[in-house]
Amino acid sequence: MAKPIINYIYPFDATQDKRITFTYTGDLPYKNRLIIYDAETLSVMYDVTSASRVLYCTLPADVCTNGQKFAAAIQCFDANNEPSGLSDKTFFWCLDEPSFYFSNIESGYVVTTSSLFAELLYYQPQDEDLMQFQFFIYDSKQVLLAQSQVYYSTDYLTYKYSGLENEKIYYIRAKGLTQHGTELDTDFIEIDVHIDYDDEGFTLIDVDCNVNSSIVTYYTNFVIVNSVEDGSTYEYEDSYINLTNTSLHYASGISVTGDFLLCIKIKEFFDTATLLEAADDYYGFTLSSYVYDNAELRFKLTVPNGLTPYILYSEPFIPEPNDIFIIYIKRVSDVYQLYVYMTENPEINTNMFFGVEEPEEELPERYDKWVTTENEPTVEVLEGDVHRYIVDDEPVVLAQDMYDIWIGGDEE
Repeated sequence: MAKPIINYIYPFDATQDKRITFTYTGDLPYKNRLIIYDAETLSVMYDVTSASRVLYCTLPADVCTNGQKFAAAIQCFDANNEPSGLSDKTFFWCLDEPSFYFSNIESGYVVTTSSLFAELLYYQPQDEDLMQFQFFIYDSKQVLLAQSQVYYSTDYLTYKYSGLENEKIYYIRAKGLTQHGTELDTDFIEIDVHIDYDDEGFTLIDVDCNVNSSIVTYYTNFVIVNSVEDGSTYEYEDSYINLTNTSLHYASGISVTGDFLLCIKIKEFFDTATLLEAADDYYGFTLSSYVYDNAELRFKLTVPNGLTPYILYSEPFIPEPNDIFIIYIKRVSDVYQLYVYMTENPEINTNMFFGVEEPEEELPERYDKWVTTENEPTVEVLEGDVHRYIVDDEPVVLAQDMYDIWIGGDEE
């Protein structure tokens, strides 16, 4: 008789019953035999034959132990009690079910701004690595609106959902994949957006209708701010202003009185410098940065307050060349707040060249790598098309892309 073929066994919690499925091309089985081995010694831990006409065997709870590796083999018996060949052993892990959820958001969470920072938590008691994960946002009908790139490092477990519209319902979600192939899903988490406009001065558009002339006048509290320098002298790169070895000065159009929120985005920055000074006769603040001897960068907000200045520091950062700093300066009722986030610049790709001959063109800066292979000709591959796996064991499930790379062991 033919022998069964066991389907891949994803990691499972040994405290629960587990159905182990298989394929079989012989006569309809009347009995199935399941054998469980210790993966290291191959000693038999469980050997039970059960009457069954289905292509699976049920492993009872607590036969195996979480945190250990085992092997399974299956044998079938036909109506005449003739045995099939014993299947090849299939190895598997028993692991506690991972925790994978948004730690700061529960379903029904009310969002009072147009953006939301979601913090994803992953924990597995046996330290199984989180291989990849991705964030999603859906409308009120759970129709997908947008999704993030696929992340391969737990450095990116915090994600910003932006562009949320007032008085709308959204659903956020995250999916992931563990080292041994367990699929993770936070499921749909409902968020309700109710942007709080406590101050009428922050409304976007005001309308005034003259009842005598029937003329409707529209106005807003937004103004266009221009610097005193000639704008044509600056280089604009993807909406950024190149301020290398220069500075900007604004003489009008900015008010630091009352409540406000100011956002600044900076890329390719790692320096000790004064970034922004804003002051009038009564109010003011200075935003600066400092690089310490251990290569950490902090931002500092200084606000005059009589004899003693009001000072706030950001957390320390060690930026990479493609990182972007998002800095928020907020004041409400004369109380200042400083928020600094660091995120990866999605516009910068690290390209690779695969081939037997080094590319003729010069590799730009340090973002490109040339890898010798047995393929011809040399081809260029964008970083976004390359999926890297840095774990001790070879991944079970890859991204089904010809540019998957598995690097054994921890990343240096």
